[in-house]
Amino acid sequence: MKKNKLKLKSYLIFMTLSIPVFFNMSCDEDEEIISLNQISLNESNVQLGLGQVQTLVVTPTPKDATHPKVTWSSSNEDVAQIQINESGLVAGVKGIGTGEAVITAKMENGDVGQTVNITVQRMYCDVSGTGSYYVESVTTTGGNSNINHNGLQPEDNYAFYSEEILDISSGSSFTLEVVQSNNWSRTMVWIDWNGDGNFSSDDELAHVFGVGSDLNDGPFNASIEVPANAAKGAVRMRIVTGDAWSYDEVPIAVCDKLKNSSTKDFIIEIL
Repeated sequence: MKKNKLKLKSYLIFMTLSIPVFFNMSCDEDEEIISLNQISLNESNVQLGLGQVQTLVVTPTPKDATHPKVTWSSSNEDVAQIQINESGLVAGVKGIGTGEAVITAKMENGDVGQTVNITVQRMYCDVSGTGSYYVESVTTTGGNSNINHNGLQPEDNYAFYSEEILDISSGSSFTLEVVQSNNWSRTMVWIDWNGDGNFSSDDELAHVFGVGSDLNDGPFNASIEVPANAAKGAVRMRIVTGDAWSYDEVPIAVCDKLKNSSTKDFIIEIL
């Protein structure tokens, strides 16, 4: 019996020595929580082409905030969609359809941090020109709102007048009137009816004012039909005014550097 008591005592001593001893950790060694107070974005207004992606980046305040989280949303996902949304500080916004949308970044506590205004448009090729030929005035009638442009020769012989908008329904018509800067010019008008971002379709040469290799006094006007199947939304009207002798034949391409001409672009909003 004494022998068994001795064995039990030895076993208890062994177990006592084998049990690890835990010490209380000091509170100073716990992770310090730094709250996110506000956020800012790298953009406030963005223009996108269809299919293009813009990266939006959040800067947190303070910059060493603990685990900053941001949620993203779009006011119109038919126009702009969030492509990267992992409650993080970076989002990719893709242009889906023409129009406008507001991208909102919210902090984790639900407060609005920042918004970005997104405008999605069809993107068109660059164009420039040479010489002193240009269209002085471009006016339309028959639309819900009309173009009423008067201007001098644009810098580098090209300008896009994004505020000049003809608003009109498909299947209807409007009258276009142009005044050239001189009478040895000829003016050609393209409209991107199918909304594919170029003017290569056969029906997109909407009208030609004047004849080649001759004097053309003007002013000129023409009635233009809007196709019933025209693409909805904002498309471009491209007006090229050039030397009538250089443009005896109407050019197939209206991009890059066009000799002896100037180009002015306007918006047609098709309903």
